[in-house]
Amino acid sequence: MSGDTIDMAVLLTSELATNAVTHGSTAGGTFTVDVHSYGCCVGIEVGDNSPNVPVVRVPERGKENGRGLLLVARVANSWGYYFAGGRKHVWFHLRVDEPTLPPADTGVVPAA
Repeated sequence: MSGDTIDMAVLLTSELATNAVTHGSTAGGTFTVDVHSYGCCVGIEVGDNSPNVPVVRVPERGKENGRGLLLVARVANSWGYYFAGGRKHVWFHLRVDEPTLPPADTGVVPAA
């Protein structure tokens, strides 16, 4: 996975974790982060105790918050949420970049 993909996964995970602390902590308990590899993409899921459906907001001018889920919705290849086990789970997927192959005329052969 490229460094850019890792950085984006960290940023989007941070946004979901912040939402879990901000909105899920009022319902009590902790939040969880699960990371999954699906070969073509990485999946990250944040679970909390909030019964509220996540809502993508239009950020208010001059406000410092309210952009996290909008960022996830615009950057992730897919995202969503579901309820299970008395918890809300918000997830996103990011495609894993294809390896960059060297130009054919360099004589460099990629490792198998």
